[in-house]
Amino acid sequence: MGDQESFETWNMAKAYLQRIDSLLTHCAFCHYHDMGSQWYKTLLNLYKEIYPKMTAEEKKECDVKLDLLRNAKNSLQPKKGINSKLYIDVELYLRSLLEKKGLLTPKGDDPTKAYRN
Repeated sequence: MGDQESFETWNMAKAYLQRIDSLLTHCAFCHYHDMGSQWYKTLLNLYKEIYPKMTAEEKKECDVKLDLLRNAKNSLQPKKGINSKLYIDVELYLRSLLEKKGLLTPKGDDPTKAYRN
């Protein structure tokens, strides 16, 4: 049973990292193509993935950033386009949390801990 539990835990970790990778890739795509609405939804999904690993202070800070972005997004005129800086601020904050939690690159000096496909 122990080997099966270990395998399932590893599978879930791999799936979790793949979801995060997919969301980060989609953020880059949305930024490149000025797809504000999709970028916003992708950032919210990324936030939901990271949320269980965040401290109360990190959640509060992220909520403030997301509220600023949401308010700016809702007040935009269709012809004005998106304010990339607000999106980038939220994305960089989420990316920094991922790095801090060891979800972007492995911690320590051991390269064998790097994620492999």
